[in-house]
Amino acid sequence: MAQFLVLAIGFLLASLPFISDRILGVWALEAGKSAWLRLAEWCVLFAVFLVVALGIEQRVQGTVHAQDWEFYVILIFLFSVFAVPGFIWRYLWSSRV
Repeated sequence: MAQFLVLAIGFLLASLPFISDRILGVWALEAGKSAWLRLAEWCVLFAVFLVVALGIEQRVQGTVHAQDWEFYVILIFLFSVFAVPGFIWRYLWSSRV
């Protein structure tokens, strides 16, 4: 069950910069967010996701398994794929409505 929780948290955090006009979902900007700010926020939320995922792994299994660089590259790509629906909604779909 913990695997699905990690995936759901990842999907939510990856899409948050594109769905919300607030920074980290909390602080509102009067001028709105630029694409660069959304990318920076996405990177911060990736780090938050990584910490949460490692915490869940520690809690469930009792230890955090050592990973090589390949694991983290794949994790970045997975987080990027999770951000696609939010990106499409922000830049492709909502501009036509």
